[in-house]
Amino acid sequence: MILDILKSRCEEMIKEGPDLIIEDAAVCHPYTYVVVRDPEGRRALGACLTPLLEMSNREVWEPPRFSEKGPAAEALRMADSVHMIERVLGIATINAVSQYLLDLERWNSNLVEDVVSLVRKEIPEGKIAVVGFMTPLVDKLKSLGYDVIVFERDKSARRNAFSDCLEPRLLPQADAVIITGAAILNDTLDSIIKYSKNAKIRALVGSTAQAHPNILRGIGLTHVASVKVIDVDKVRKAIKLTAWRDAFFGEYVQPYTIKLD
Repeated sequence: MILDILKSRCEEMIKEGPDLIIEDAAVCHPYTYVVVRDPEGRRALGACLTPLLEMSNREVWEPPRFSEKGPAAEALRMADSVHMIERVLGIATINAVSQYLLDLERWNSNLVEDVVSLVRKEIPEGKIAVVGFMTPLVDKLKSLGYDVIVFERDKSARRNAFSDCLEPRLLPQADAVIITGAAILNDTLDSIIKYSKNAKIRALVGSTAQAHPNILRGIGLTHVASVKVIDVDKVRKAIKLTAWRDAFFGEYVQPYTIKLD
């Protein structure tokens, strides 16, 4: 599955850099974060949506096998665990390692466009599918005149969206598919990509989509749009206080969109 591929690629990438340890981690509502640090004190933060819908009593009675202050390479191995707290910590670690490596590469995101601008340029009119009810994005696309179909797994947040069980039937009709990064977490990304082959754009978006672009290449996505954390301390404080909008939509981060394939 795609998650296994991403995990394996990150394990290979981390071998080439300095030893990273876990400085801090927290499972919060609605996001989990992991902070990694190198021997020189350079840090990076990775986030992942906390899988509240997918958790059961198993996660309550069997605490995650997570070693705070341990090696990042050990933590990211949990990314494909069927224990959902272990999984979210593993994916957040993949994202933290990815963000750290982007810093080492002195990557500059100032030259890339946002995902809405990308859609407007590539698809002036047509049907846009959004997987995951991202309200500001949906509203913006509708205001531009697009025919927008939305899928949402969480019934309490679904409103007038379709259930994700209808994705195989409706995704083949879309000219572009914009996918929440949480599709990595819940193992639905494989199916979404499978049924989105007709789409000109297949973009993975959101703060959970912080994986390094090289990790995401060749799996069927065309673009990734996420955020680079600029201020680690302020972002993790905001996540702890459930202020995720402050964490991911303010001055503490740099949004980016990157073409993959």
